[in-house]
Amino acid sequence: AFYLALPVIAWAMRRLSRRGRLAAIISAAVLSFAWPWLPFVAAFDGEGINFQIWPPSYILWFAIGMLAAECEGRVKISSRIRPVAWLLAAAIMWVASREWFGPQGLVHPEPAEFNRRILAGGLFAACIVVPYALGGPSKILESTTWQFLGKISYSIFLWHVAILGLMFPLTGISLFSGHFTLIFILTVAFTIAVSYASYELIEEPARLYFRGRKRQATAAAAKPATKTESPA
Repeated sequence: AFYLALPVIAWAMRRLSRRGRLAAIISAAVLSFAWPWLPFVAAFDGEGINFQIWPPSYILWFAIGMLAAECEGRVKISSRIRPVAWLLAAAIMWVASREWFGPQGLVHPEPAEFNRRILAGGLFAACIVVPYALGGPSKILESTTWQFLGKISYSIFLWHVAILGLMFPLTGISLFSGHFTLIFILTVAFTIAVSYASYELIEEPARLYFRGRKRQATAAAAKPATKTESPA
């Protein structure tokens, strides 16, 4: 749903300055913490639509990457911080997995518990993404394998949950009953295969089509108008 809204967001922000975009992204991330407290969101009792897990709740997560993109080339972080950032990310994940931090599994959390979960996810993402987005080169991320995964990363994001959902009935394994390693390996393998097909058959042809349309429109706009001479 976020990626369906992304073109509209980009259109709305196209005339903003860099400071304006930064302010808009940060403001949206902060305001998103109010979403779980709205009466029609907090009133979910297990029946009907669970608005708590709609995109407004997760603006902070997307904002991390958007802010990193805005700061790329302007802010520099030492690559030495990466091991420390990974340790901090592991600590955040451990804390977020404790029962006292919030309900585990698919139990519906209270608004405050949900916001803590979102904040933990945002801090975890920042520890992993920001040191690489704003740091020096990475031999691992610049390798052929990771460049390929980066190329199809949108399709991976698009398909991985659906593939994960299929793995349980296909293997006959019940949800939350263990077998993490098997489910993980199958999900990764099938996700990469489906994502590559999606990239080659849908994403890349669409990108080339719209890029061609844009070039045609640009060329037509730049072409000088031809004056028509009236007959004597």
